[in-house]
Amino acid sequence: EHLRVAVAFVAPPVALALAYALVKASPLDQALTTFIEGNGYPQMFRDLAFPGFFYHWFHAANMAIVAGAMGGYGAWLGFETKAGRGTEPAWGSLTGATKSELHAQLMAGAGLIFLAGGLGGVTFMLTMQKTLFESPHAVTGFAELMLFATQAGLAFAMKNNPALRPAHATLGSITMGLLAMHAALGVKLGLGL
Repeated sequence: EHLRVAVAFVAPPVALALAYALVKASPLDQALTTFIEGNGYPQMFRDLAFPGFFYHWFHAANMAIVAGAMGGYGAWLGFETKAGRGTEPAWGSLTGATKSELHAQLMAGAGLIFLAGGLGGVTFMLTMQKTLFESPHAVTGFAELMLFATQAGLAFAMKNNPALRPAHATLGSITMGLLAMHAALGVKLGLGL
């Protein structure tokens, strides 16, 4: 129980603090700008001359689909596994995976897509010639990635230490709550651009 409380209720504030420090006190924005601009992606998108709506909301639409379809269903499968139904067949699995197996696959995939989606969001900000990392949306995004990595570490560790399962479940719930807050902050950012 102490381990669950320690992991679940210490990791999110630590991730937010580290994310804030990363965003505010590091040259990350300049490094990403140099990398993305150097590869020509923002200019490529500008040259395509898509309607402004595309540049403004494409990242949000993609991430909403991933968060809802993969993250939402993956989280539900996690709750099903916690309730003792993890060995049942998972609806929608193309390989006959169990709920537990599909939970792991979906959440790993969502984490990787969120990482790529973050780069996409940065690219579109640069395409619109906006400054990077000046909103809480950036901080919660980095915190989310850190919590997804923590969750992955817990998932691997709990194979040998089942006592970590309650911490994984609690932190997973908090992570999904932070994801909802991140989405709301993204909508606020988008409306303000």
